[in-house]
Amino acid sequence: EVSTAARQINKVLKDNEDCKALLPIDPEKPQDLFDSMYDGFIGINLLNVIDKDRIDMRTVNKGANLNVFKIRQNLSTFFSGCKGMIKIVGIDGQSFLDKNKTLMLAVLWQLVAKIALFKINVEGCKEIICLLEDGEEPADLLKLKPEEILKRWMNWHLKNAGQPEINNLGKDLADSKSIIYVLNQLDKEKCSLDGLTEEDNVKRAQICIDSSRAIGCDDVIGARDIVKGNAKVNSMFVAEIFNTKHGLPDLNQEEKEAVETAV
Repeated sequence: EVSTAARQINKVLKDNEDCKALLPIDPEKPQDLFDSMYDGFIGINLLNVIDKDRIDMRTVNKGANLNVFKIRQNLSTFFSGCKGMIKIVGIDGQSFLDKNKTLMLAVLWQLVAKIALFKINVEGCKEIICLLEDGEEPADLLKLKPEEILKRWMNWHLKNAGQPEINNLGKDLADSKSIIYVLNQLDKEKCSLDGLTEEDNVKRAQICIDSSRAIGCDDVIGARDIVKGNAKVNSMFVAEIFNTKHGLPDLNQEEKEAVETAV
């Protein structure tokens, strides 16, 4: 989770001029994430990625070597911005100043997950209507969590590839094979099935990642992260693929109107 959070932060803030001196965070050095996040400044900028008007940056202390008073002000601003957006019960600015890794990660993970999964709904991608199951209406898709939509999306492509469905985004993706099949469905020229013959799980995962990069995905996960079968981590990778190229068919006018009505 630390590795994936670091990669996500690097991705979404790479063009942020105020954060350039603090990035990139090294995903292979866990402590680097906590050292970079403890003063609240990057967190504040993450809030503004989710909601561009969340924090008035004119009220934020900027620059290197801020004293503790100004750091506490930034942390107070950060946690005020978190309220109503994510769960922060029992976590405050002191948790960050103390670099309490468990509590910091609990906050950071919610933010990066919110950013990664933000558009995975029928409002963000109307083509998701293609994933309706028998007896469902477009409005039913509004009730589904992004992770459930991602699982349905993968199974839609796996069915077209003649492959068995997955039951989760964790252990079922640990060998990367299902993801390789989905990538091949998205772009057969750039994403071959050759990786399926690789016997080593980590090497196969890297082949899978390389294929995703070939269709435009950013660096959001490491090969060793995939094979651990962490559902939260793997869902971020699947979300990156979906957001880059979902491969769902275009809607006809009737379907578009049905989605608009549901939304």
